[in-house]
Amino acid sequence: MARLFDVFAHRWTVMGLWFVASVFGIMMAIAVGILLPAISSELDLTPRQQGFFGSSAFVGNLFLALPLSWWMSRYRPKMLTTVTLALGAIFLFVQGWAASFAILLIGRLGYGIVTLAREPARALLMPQWFAPREFMAVNSVYNALFGIVVGGGLFATPFILARAGENWRTVLYVFFTLLTILTVL
Repeated sequence: MARLFDVFAHRWTVMGLWFVASVFGIMMAIAVGILLPAISSELDLTPRQQGFFGSSAFVGNLFLALPLSWWMSRYRPKMLTTVTLALGAIFLFVQGWAASFAILLIGRLGYGIVTLAREPARALLMPQWFAPREFMAVNSVYNALFGIVVGGGLFATPFILARAGENWRTVLYVFFTLLTILTVL
C-alpha cells in the first residue's frame, strides 16, 4: 500500500512541478505589461516599440507553434523542460540587462520561443504518468494552477516593483532567480 501511495505522490509531484514551472513562465511573459511604463520611460520607447515588445513573446505562437512542437516532441520531457527553463531564465536576465530596445526585444522573443518550446513536454509526461481516464483531472489541476499562479503573479508584480524601488530591472532579476530555482527543482 505504501508503494502505491509513493507512486501516486511522485507522479503528482512531477506533474505539479512541471505545471508550476510552465505557468510561472507564462505569468512572467504577461507580467511585463505591468513593467512596461517603467521600461518605456527608461528606454524612451515609442508606442510602436511598446507594442512590438509587449506582443513579441507571443509571436512565436503564431509562426512556430506547429513546427516547434513537432521538433521538440523528439526530446525527453525532463531534458526539454530543464533546457527550456534554463534558457528562459537566461532570456529574462538579458531583458533585465538590456541597454537598448534591440537587446530587450531579442530577450523577449527568445523568452517567448523557449516558453512555447516547453509545452510538448506536458503531452509527453501525461501518458507516462497517468492513465487516459485521468487526463481530465490532470488538465483541471493545470487550469487551476494557471489561475492561481498567473493571477497571483500579476497581483504580486506591482508589489515586487514597489519593493524594488520601481526598478523594472530588479523585478526581471527576481523573476530570473525564481525561474532558475524552478530549473534546479
